Amino acid sequence: MAEYESESISPTVKKVLDEFINVLRTNGEVDIQSVNNLDKLLQIGKIPKFEEIDDALSPPTNGDKS
Repeated sequence: MAEYESESISPTVKKVLDEFINVLRTNGEVDIQSVNNLDKLLQIGKIPKFEEIDDALSPPTNGDKS
């Protein structure tokens, strides 16, 4: 979460989101690509919709790595 498209995120929120992403990355049960997708989504600086979060955390299907 090092870069944000919007400067409206407070330093406290940024710190919490950074820690959340770090915890997810160290959790062996969470797909790293899903964590990266979620990180990109959170970098936008707006509250994501449930569907966007669900899509970000859904692992790729049929060997699709994108």
